[in-house]
Amino acid sequence: MASENSALWGSLVKAMTRKIEVPGFTPPPRRDGFRPSPASVQPAHAPGGRRSSDQSAPAAPASPPVASPEAAIERIAAHLSYLTRATVEQYLDAHGNSNGVLGRRLAALGLVESGGGGWWSVLSSGVVDPETFAELLRSCPGVPQRSERSGLLFDFILDSEIGSYRDVKAADKQSVAEGRRLIDVLVEKGTITEARGADVTAEFFGYRRKRGKKWAPDATLGHTITPEIGRAFEIVPMTGGAGAGVHLVSTSNPGSALIETLKKMTGHEVEVLIDTPSGFQASFDAWEQEVSASQAARAPAKQSTSASRRRRAERRGTGEFRIDQDSFAGINSPPEMARALMERATSVGATDIHLEPQRDGMRARFRLDGILYDVARLRGLMGEEVLSRIKVMADMDITERRKPQDGHIRLELLGDNYDFRIATVPTTHGERMSIRITAGAKEVPTLELLSLEPQEDKLLHDFTRRSHGIVLACGPVGSGKTTTLYASLGEVDNAAKNIMTIEDPVEIALNDVSQINVNYKIGLDFATGLRALMRQDPNIILVGEIRDEETAKVAVRASLTGLLVFSTIHANSAPGAITTLYNFNIPPFLLATSLVGVVAQRLLRTICPDCKQVHEPEAKVLEQAGLTDEWLIANGYLEAPEPEPESEPAAEGEEKPKRRRRKKKAPARPIFYKGAGCDACFGTGYLGRRGIFEILDVSDQMRLAISERKPESTLRSMALEGGMRPLADSGRHKVVGGETTLDEFIRVLYQ
Repeated sequence: MASENSALWGSLVKAMTRKIEVPGFTPPPRRDGFRPSPASVQPAHAPGGRRSSDQSAPAAPASPPVASPEAAIERIAAHLSYLTRATVEQYLDAHGNSNGVLGRRLAALGLVESGGGGWWSVLSSGVVDPETFAELLRSCPGVPQRSERSGLLFDFILDSEIGSYRDVKAADKQSVAEGRRLIDVLVEKGTITEARGADVTAEFFGYRRKRGKKWAPDATLGHTITPEIGRAFEIVPMTGGAGAGVHLVSTSNPGSALIETLKKMTGHEVEVLIDTPSGFQASFDAWEQEVSASQAARAPAKQSTSASRRRRAERRGTGEFRIDQDSFAGINSPPEMARALMERATSVGATDIHLEPQRDGMRARFRLDGILYDVARLRGLMGEEVLSRIKVMADMDITERRKPQDGHIRLELLGDNYDFRIATVPTTHGERMSIRITAGAKEVPTLELLSLEPQEDKLLHDFTRRSHGIVLACGPVGSGKTTTLYASLGEVDNAAKNIMTIEDPVEIALNDVSQINVNYKIGLDFATGLRALMRQDPNIILVGEIRDEETAKVAVRASLTGLLVFSTIHANSAPGAITTLYNFNIPPFLLATSLVGVVAQRLLRTICPDCKQVHEPEAKVLEQAGLTDEWLIANGYLEAPEPEPESEPAAEGEEKPKRRRRKKKAPARPIFYKGAGCDACFGTGYLGRRGIFEILDVSDQMRLAISERKPESTLRSMALEGGMRPLADSGRHKVVGGETTLDEFIRVLYQ
């Protein structure tokens, strides 16, 4: 298998050759319906021919999508106009299979599986077109080499009087047959020495020779230029030159497409240095060893999700990353910055990365436990280059910045698999990007993990045991609604029931559950998918969200046919979810019959246990949070004051006895806490989140009120009388219990 970066290289080479000007390569205009005739393709080179490089290269004609190997060869030969069709066909037959030199390059780029199909499998699959493929073929060993400044290498060698025409022609035929470079064959035959061959190659392509001992292998680009790519393209990154560019050591020209691609990926100019084959091999061995050692030190073995959590816990307290400090200082390479942002976001448990263009650069922010924190300022062009790097990894169009785009990246970082959903949008200051992070093997939640109160846990278990009806979870975006529904599904006996879901997108893969992704491009929305699921003989259906009238009506009809439907809806409270369904024009009597229960919820950040300290809040803050003495007394957190003892009345004519005043003992008041911020919580004072819930069980009286379309205030009063604990009370218990802070409670419930 190719490395994780190979697919990235393949997609970028494709993008570069199609959409970005590459020196020496002009993509032909596409005109549907035109197929070049053999006469229109002018052969300009036969192996061993003289002065074919002096001919002007005809414009490569456009043609429709490739339909057969013969048509593909014709288009490749038309693009590489200095080669004959016979030369191209001969080379592909000899070296285009999985074991040939071309096949190894395709495998390194991720275009084919190692040991899999050959050149035709790439073209027939539509991954690349023949013109793109021709650019990859141009620099392969054994293909006659040509440069803009010197023409054909065959002619250049004869003009340099390196060997006789007979010797050079024989070597040229051997190089094509064996898939080797012409210079290497001449060195093997003793016509020229290794050093002289490297000098000729450097002069032919206009590159510098690698000389001196100042050059050393550069392992910092090991994630961009992997050993697989380095071996296939015969390149080694080196350090030691002047400037901040990328220096590649090779034995020949690695190809303009690869060079231009590397420029975009690193944000730096690329210089090619020519070395002898033996010198190159020594450099490659040293570089490969350094890259392997670096990767072994950074990437631990794969672990399970629970083990990953333990690993992240072990990373806390190291001080490697803190929200209140600049943890990205010293990173100057766009690829390294892009990877560092992803690695550190996943290591701290962030759910989103935001890259926001500003007047003076770009701001990078992480969403950690629901809050956005500034983590870096990318000055100059660094921000745009990081954006381009991520777009390349997501197989997005890096030249399009005027319209929104979506993409997806799957990476293994620090031993764990992650999915990154990329979305861009143009703003007045430039292109903005948001990245949603999900674990590739996310742990399936259970009701026990939600830490519900006993009564709440009993109600949710009761909802999952119903044979039909609708169970709704409501709250703002990011409040954990889907997690609650997943946990509820986990209580159902999967072996005895057919459970199906339609989501946008599927967030957690569930065992023994058929899950469908919404796809608006082909017309598969929630309503359409829900109708299709009803024809699959389901027992339980999970609908990702009820967001329109059509989906709501289909869900109600499904529940009335004997299905148990779980879904989410945007509402601020459990009774408010019912009135929201009123607005979807569902007949009240149908809603009253189908609704089982509603769960409203929020997520509160919990105080970091490592830096937890006592906090004395102001009286006005306590009053704003509703933590009055009356509430504390009513809920058992504060003792009621003792009543004043009544004094006995004095007898007539006697003085009123003096009552001795006893000093009253102040009742013990609750203690409040906050987090000071430490390495364990990355400087935030909070670590993790805990849910608070408001669960409405639809009783018979409630069904009657719903059928009469009673307002939210009436439904809330009935629910409270029936024992529902409101969200605010649930949050106050968390504050008094020392789990969260007053500021966090007020932020979530009242701001």
